[in-house]
Amino acid sequence: MSDLQLVLDCASLGDFTGITGNMAKLGLGLISISFDILFMLQHYVFYAGNASLTPEREPLLSDEDSSPQQNSSQHDIFV
Repeated sequence: MSDLQLVLDCASLGDFTGITGNMAKLGLGLISISFDILFMLQHYVFYAGNASLTPEREPLLSDEDSSPQQNSSQHDIFV
């Protein structure tokens, strides 16, 4: 979006020297675009069929752990 804003601002003025005039903004925008492309390629192309590589998740709490305690004397009281 940053690079698009830079190009649109220069296009509205009719002077495209503003693109090269703000090299930091242009460079950071191009770096973020390249990382986005890399992540999308990894997700949709390189590892698209490897769903078996992700481990199956176990529930954090079992049924025994999630039930409330029946005995109220087991509760800790802090004073």
